[in-house]
Amino acid sequence: MKQSKQNLFPLAAFALMGILLGRAAYPHTMKPGEYLIWGISSQQAAIPVGSVITEAVLTIHDIVPVKNPQFYIHLLDNPLEWVQKGNTSESGNAFQGHGVPLKGTVVNGKWVCRLSQVNNGASSIWTVYKNPCIIKLSNGSKVSLSSSLLELIDYIGNGGGFGFGIDFESICSFTQITLDITTKTFLGTFEQQTFSFAMSNLYSYDEALKRWIYLDGTKPDDWEQDLPSAGTLTINRCQVTARSVIGQDTMTVSGRFTGAPNLFWVPQIELSVISVLDGKMVYTESCGFTWDKVRNQFTWSRRLVNNQPGGITSLGFDFSTQTFSLTLSRVDLTGLSSPIRLNLTIGSVSYTGEVDEPIINGSGRIPIRLMRNYRDELRISKAAAAKGRTAGTDQLSITGEIAVADVAGTNLAALPVSITWGAQTFTIPEGSFTKAAKGNVYSCLNVPAAEGGMVSCKIDLDKCIFSVVLKNAVLDLVPGTAADANLQIGTPAP
Repeated sequence: MKQSKQNLFPLAAFALMGILLGRAAYPHTMKPGEYLIWGISSQQAAIPVGSVITEAVLTIHDIVPVKNPQFYIHLLDNPLEWVQKGNTSESGNAFQGHGVPLKGTVVNGKWVCRLSQVNNGASSIWTVYKNPCIIKLSNGSKVSLSSSLLELIDYIGNGGGFGFGIDFESICSFTQITLDITTKTFLGTFEQQTFSFAMSNLYSYDEALKRWIYLDGTKPDDWEQDLPSAGTLTINRCQVTARSVIGQDTMTVSGRFTGAPNLFWVPQIELSVISVLDGKMVYTESCGFTWDKVRNQFTWSRRLVNNQPGGITSLGFDFSTQTFSLTLSRVDLTGLSSPIRLNLTIGSVSYTGEVDEPIINGSGRIPIRLMRNYRDELRISKAAAAKGRTAGTDQLSITGEIAVADVAGTNLAALPVSITWGAQTFTIPEGSFTKAAKGNVYSCLNVPAAEGGMVSCKIDLDKCIFSVVLKNAVLDLVPGTAADANLQIGTPAP
C-alpha cells in the first residue's frame, strides 16, 4: 500500500502502451448506503526523525459526478488495515462522531482534499497544541499546521494505524483513491519527502508521467469486484399510442430505479419490451449513450427523418436522482398488451420492471389496435338495452373495440356475426355485410336476425372499432339489472 515516489519503477512506456490500446482504468461505482473504510498501517508511514507532516493530499480520481458528488468522508484513527466495503441501512453519515470530517473540491475531474486547508478551530486537538501551531523548518521557513494535519500526525504517532471512511449518499464512480503525505525537516539538513499510498493495488505512481496509472493484468482485490447484479425499475408513467399505420406506434415510460452498474464499463444500453401474458418480445433495441459526468447521467437522443426507421428517440438515466425516462417512436408494438415488462441492461446490471393498468395510459386502456394482426380480442365499451312500448319492440345497442388475428384473411361478407345479450343470441347471417370501397370496413343495415329483430352493424377492422343496434327484438330484461353483452365473428366453436 505504501509507495515512495522516489523508488517506483518507471512505467512510462507501459502506460503509453495502455493509452494506445485504449485500456480504461478499472472503475468503481458506489451506491447509496455503501461505504468504504481504507486502513493504512502506521508502520508504512515511516516519518523520519526530525521531520513533520506539512501536507497530506487525499485524491479521488475521475470522480463522477463532477458537480457536487454526494458522500461523507472522515479521517479515521485505528481502522483495520486495507479496505473494507459494506452497506448500511441507516440514513445520514455512517461515520458521524468518528474521526475528523473532511471537505474537498473537484478540480479537473478529481476530488481533492488538502488537509492543510481543513482547519477546525473547535477541534479538541487545540487542547494539546497551541492554536495556531507554527513550526519553523530547518531551511528557515515557517509552516502553520491545521487541526486536520495535527490529527493525522497524532493518529500515525500512536501506532494504531489511520485511514479514511467514505459513506456514499448517491451513486458515485471513481478509478482510484490516493494519499500523498509530504514531510519536511525541522531538525538538521533540510529535506522534503513524499510518501504515497493507493487504495487499489491496480495502480502505481509513475514518476515520469507524474500521475497514478493503471497496472494492466493485476488481479483486483475482492472489494474491487463488480459482479453482475439486478436492478429494479418502478414505472410511474407509461403512455402507449397505436397509430393507424403499422410500425408507427409510440411508447413513453418514466420512473425510478435501484442499483447501479459499473459506469465506466458500459458499452451500450439494451432495451426489451415484453408482453407479460404470453411472453412475447414485442420490441428490442440496443443504443449508445452520452455520459454527462457533471450531472452523472446517461443520455441518448436522436431525431427521426422521413422514411427513417424508428426506435429509441430519447433515453435518460439519472444516477444522482435515480430516475429514468424512455421514448420509443415509429416502432411496431403489435402484440403488446397489459401488463408490460421492461428490461434495460446497462453494463453489468439488468433492470426489470412491470407496469399494469391503470398506470398504462392513465384512465384509458392500452390500445386494442396493438392486437390487430396478432390475436382476436374484443372490448365492450358500452351496452344498453331498452324495453319497447309494445311486445317485440325492445332495443339493444353495443359499442366497443375489436381486433382480429388476420385482418386481410377475415372476410365478414362471408361470415355470420352473433350478438349476445345474457343467454340470448341474435345472429346476422353470412352474406349480410358489405365491404367498403377502401379499407377493411364492413356494414349491414336493418338485416333480419335469425332469432328475430332487425340488426344494423358496422365493424371497422382497421380502426378496430364496432357498433351494433338491434331493434324490434324480444329481450330478457330484468329491471335494475344488466346482462353481459358480446359479439362473435364466425360460427362459435362447439
